[in-house]
Amino acid sequence: MSGWVDAPEENERRRVELLGDPQEIHEHAVALQALARHEEGPRGLYGGAVFRGSTAGDLDAALVLRTLIGAGEEAWLRAGAGVTGQSSPEREIEETCEKLRSVAPYLRFSTD
Repeated sequence: MSGWVDAPEENERRRVELLGDPQEIHEHAVALQALARHEEGPRGLYGGAVFRGSTAGDLDAALVLRTLIGAGEEAWLRAGAGVTGQSSPEREIEETCEKLRSVAPYLRFSTD
């Protein structure tokens, strides 16, 4: 599916299509429950979405797949994965590592 279009009726059709699939919503809920059973603590911030909007009704959104969080002299590089019912756990792990490897070599510590 391509991004935002100027036709409000097309955007509404897409919104209904995305939110109207109970199977996909169920798959996300099952995945979150499985993660909660296997992780030792809260996931914390690792990704999400960035939204930009205007009072004229314009909206743009993008997924954040790599996040760098810094505090004092420590930094954490995190990456997320989009897990679905068709996902391969081995491939998701490799894809997450690829995301981290695409950023990590370029990080430098600086006191400036």
